[in-house]
Amino acid sequence: MPGTTRADFISTVRQALGRSEPLTEAPVPPNGSPSLAEVEARAVAIRQRLSNSGPELVEALVGAAERAGWKICRAASPEDALDYIAALAERDEVKKVVRSSHDVFSRLDVEGTLRRAGAEVMVQSRANGVDLDASREEAAIAELGVTGVDYAIADLGSCVIQPREGISRTTSLLPPLHVAIVEPAQIVGDLSDFMALWAADAQRDGDPGSYMNIITGPSRTADIEQILVVGVHGPKEVHMVVLDS
Repeated sequence: MPGTTRADFISTVRQALGRSEPLTEAPVPPNGSPSLAEVEARAVAIRQRLSNSGPELVEALVGAAERAGWKICRAASPEDALDYIAALAERDEVKKVVRSSHDVFSRLDVEGTLRRAGAEVMVQSRANGVDLDASREEAAIAELGVTGVDYAIADLGSCVIQPREGISRTTSLLPPLHVAIVEPAQIVGDLSDFMALWAADAQRDGDPGSYMNIITGPSRTADIEQILVVGVHGPKEVHMVVLDS
């Protein structure tokens, strides 16, 4: 807006996100790009700090996520998580489900649980040779999308999904109901933590990807007459299942 200073603009954004303090560290050093060794060293330090703050991070994530509009399940066991997801499918009489290929599904039999509940489960992929149009159509007709996450940002109540082979953004964007499964080791404190760890991962993997999804509650827009409407451009209802361990 005309006459708005940079400091005022940043303050307005911070208030909208529910933040009372600035980021603890700048995501990028002020004097040029860091060396590869510096990127990795910073990531190691952040991971060490986060490992000593596990319970506090979980509580912060849950609180911020609830304020952002997520419905939260604190799952004390894998069975609790599966029961919660099955209950959602039964509540909405879900017949078609699409899920991502995050690693968490090798430890959590979401597919088998939902099939026993009477739903057809499609596993979405971005692998070479897959018909992406057909994959999007599968997600578009699904009533429920279930994903893991790559990170969860505690102070924002956000989940981060990085599309890649086996993980398509449509899984979390097109179905009207989205369930995101979060493991404690994926929780970071703030956006600064996330950007530093993402940079280290991209350096290690050699492919940062061209985009990512940062999901903070259900889809919403105020484009029309500045009236907030939920569920226009994506899921109307989002659930975060936070695994105990």
